[in-house]
Amino acid sequence: MRLDFTPREQSVLELVAEGLMNKEIARRLETSVRNVEKYVSRLFSKTGTNSRTELVRYALEHGLTK
Repeated sequence: MRLDFTPREQSVLELVAEGLMNKEIARRLETSVRNVEKYVSRLFSKTGTNSRTELVRYALEHGLTK
């Protein structure tokens, strides 16, 4: 199964996988914390996960992060 992430979702996913919190991700990507929350929740929906830990595990198991 191939998931289509937008470039921004992919960036957020990689930063979540690095262990950054929403506030740090927002600062790094020069966006609002609210936007980061939206991206994270969209990533949960697309991957069928409901926690950051599950999301990172899913991403690693499916080769979605570098």
